[in-house]
Amino acid sequence: MGELLPINETLSRTSINRGKVVLTTIALFLFGGPVIHSFAFALLAGLVVSEPIVLYLVARRCRES
Repeated sequence: MGELLPINETLSRTSINRGKVVLTTIALFLFGGPVIHSFAFALLAGLVVSEPIVLYLVARRCRES
């Protein structure tokens, strides 16, 4: 296995990807039909809840290297 990425690069990439997903989900919630609103809301709630968990796991993995 190759070396792990430095924590700054990993967190930066994670934040950028999460930001893109959140923006897309917000657009889906705002511009989607009434049927898709529940799905988009559940997806947004999952993203908010999982954010601290993802940051903890990334930081822990980078610290181990």
